Amino acid sequence: MNRKLVFCLQMILFFVFTISIELCIFLDQARIFPLGTFAPTLAYLLFILFFRKMAVPIVFDVDKTVLIKFIQALIVPVLMAFVAFMAGNLFGMNIELDNAAQIGGSLIPLILIIIVGGIGEEIGWRSFLKTTLEKKYPVLVSSIIVGIMWGLWHIDRWNLGIIFMLVMILRTVSSSIVMALILKDTNNNIIISTAFHGSSNIGFQIFLGTRFRETKIMLLTAVTMLVIAIVMVIINRKYYLNQKNVA
Repeated sequence: MNRKLVFCLQMILFFVFTISIELCIFLDQARIFPLGTFAPTLAYLLFILFFRKMAVPIVFDVDKTVLIKFIQALIVPVLMAFVAFMAGNLFGMNIELDNAAQIGGSLIPLILIIIVGGIGEEIGWRSFLKTTLEKKYPVLVSSIIVGIMWGLWHIDRWNLGIIFMLVMILRTVSSSIVMALILKDTNNNIIISTAFHGSSNIGFQIFLGTRFRETKIMLLTAVTMLVIAIVMVIINRKYYLNQKNVA
């Protein structure tokens, strides 16, 4: 069988594992948090039981580069959420910081939950899937594929409608592209991807939290991140478009 076809089927199988695990957890009435957010990682562990040679190291080294990237990963998503908040009010969406006070009272538990959840997702999405895809495809293509899978995986959002989901996938694809540049030269370090993921969730909660189910709010965040992603790709097109970059 053609090697490219085999590889594609393997990646599809990983996604099937991820969706299946998430669906089983979603349908479980007990809803034990944060097990649901570990679906991508659980899928990876299941996947390498069948394809052991495709196991990848989970990188969490700390050096000067990682520290700089870590700071970037914390700042960029919160800044994007703030820009979306300002733009939304500029366009008359009347977004209020009515969730900020509640978050402030439980900030430490929230951060811990988000960190645990972020690790649960990022081992599967960035440490495994992104790393594996980049052995075959350019960073931009790999990031788009990861972003699409990442968006589709949020099965608890499908009840909000197809338009909402398409906009959400645009946001996850754009976020995946932005995150790819921050992960450059770090071997997809789990510390950085988790920081970006967690910062994105916290920024969203602070500036847009109580209205995250509105399509127009999701569109606002998606467009904001898309603009940044396009600028990054234009400026760093060699990195994004070259075959088999080392992340």
